[in-house]
Amino acid sequence: MKLETRTFKDGVAYRYVLNASKPRKIECESSSWTLPEKAKFWYQVGIGSYETVYKSSDAAGIPTNKVLCLPIT
Repeated sequence: MKLETRTFKDGVAYRYVLNASKPRKIECESSSWTLPEKAKFWYQVGIGSYETVYKSSDAAGIPTNKVLCLPIT
């Protein structure tokens, strides 16, 4: 397995590349990371549309009792 990363002025992306000789089905993955306490996030509340306004806050301000639309950036 190989980990590919890309960094940008305002973010980072990663993906796993498997050295498989035949197609594989990935059932789940458990990647995780720790961000600084004051990191700023942008998110949408609800799941109705990707066209709603994004809200921003630090991690402590993200609502835990609402459904958030992905991506949370």
